Amino acid sequence: MIELYKLQWSHYVEKVRWALDFKKLDWRGIDVVAFTKKEIRHFDCDRKTFPLIRDTRTGVTMSDSSPIIRYLDETYPRHALLPADPVEREAAWQWMLRLDSTLGLHARRLGYTQIIMECPTILAQLFMPDVCGGLFARRGWRAWPRRYWAPC
Repeated sequence: MIELYKLQWSHYVEKVRWALDFKKLDWRGIDVVAFTKKEIRHFDCDRKTFPLIRDTRTGVTMSDSSPIIRYLDETYPRHALLPADPVEREAAWQWMLRLDSTLGLHARRLGYTQIIMECPTILAQLFMPDVCGGLFARRGWRAWPRRYWAPC
């Protein structure tokens, strides 16, 4: 069983979800509160970025979508995600890293910009669902200062 520690709004998490589904692996998602990250504090891994997985079968815990993809392909070879040929595999790996650091960053910026323009109050629901007992994620929390926030 793979435990996928995730932020709901991360496209890097989505990449790992697709890989897990494509490989037909058993997994369960665990939502993480972005500001506290208390769900992952007990893990001993170098980086605690998202997505983060814990493979209960092997005991491996790791984060970052591209290394997770590589790990899944090497550990569970059925339904391969990367080419079998070592040269092609390395080329695909380099492309994945390049796209993560270029296209991935721009896609995230574009997505956040669009959200802010169309419905800025949704950010509280995405980033702070449990802060102050969920106050900021409730629909009515912004009702009193209507002149400051437009309804979405």
